[in-house]
Amino acid sequence: MTAPDPNAWGVLVLAEGLAESRVRHVDEMRALAGSRGRIEVLEGAAHTALWRAVAEFPSPDAHPAGVIFRAGGPIARWADLASGAQEAGAPAGPIGVLAHAGTGVLYAACAAADGPSVAASLGAAASAAGGYAVVESAPPALKPHLPLWGPPPGGLELMRRLREKFDPRGIMVPGRLGWGLS
Repeated sequence: MTAPDPNAWGVLVLAEGLAESRVRHVDEMRALAGSRGRIEVLEGAAHTALWRAVAEFPSPDAHPAGVIFRAGGPIARWADLASGAQEAGAPAGPIGVLAHAGTGVLYAACAAADGPSVAASLGAAASAAGGYAVVESAPPALKPHLPLWGPPPGGLELMRRLREKFDPRGIMVPGRLGWGLS
């Protein structure tokens, strides 16, 4: 599913429940949106297809030859993170972005060839917003060239010492920790 304008943002609102409640929600959304854009109410197959695409967006099956990132941060800085994600794809062209404003979690997808540059830009934007960016999925051959865990966190040395103290032989979750901890 692609947007009519790949550089535009859209806001999706799911209204469920009794018919009267749904009508009230739509009326409230129209009032909130005012003249800032159009409101389209989807029903039936179009509704189902849209929400299926939203649910499947972060899935590797939805982007089999691409890279999927997950980023997050404080909800108060969410707009900065979302703008940073859009800008991360600018040199390579538009990237797919799905952001959950209520949780501060954002998913971005790009072509494998653009993965390293998008990873660097998105990681920088996430760090600047007080958040994180990690690679959720990527082609195996590309993974060694990507910062899978994003920039190291501030407490990395403490984590390293704790790991050495409680797991000196490195037998717990081998290969699962980033930044040289495993």
